[in-house]
Amino acid sequence: MGRVASSVRRALRNILRAVALLALVLAALYTVMVVLDALKPDILRVEQLKLDGFAMRMVPSALAGRYVFPLPTGGVLRGDYLIVAIITAAVSRGAHCAARSTR
Repeated sequence: MGRVASSVRRALRNILRAVALLALVLAALYTVMVVLDALKPDILRVEQLKLDGFAMRMVPSALAGRYVFPLPTGGVLRGDYLIVAIITAAVSRGAHCAARSTR
């Protein structure tokens, strides 16, 4: 293969790696948010509200506020955050596998 095809593959691999990393960071953020909302620590309440506002703006509007269940701990199980965490983890894995196959 020529140098052009090789550089295109390398650029595609770098883009896919960046997508995988970004999706992994988002999956981790939403997983942390699910745990914090379920436990409802009073010490971090103000910071948690800020993070909740940020995370809620990134949830698709069709999914926002759906599947929210109260828990005996006083917190809530945010199903919308959980679904977004699962989807972003799957996107991360898919982008990582696609980046590895561009060799």
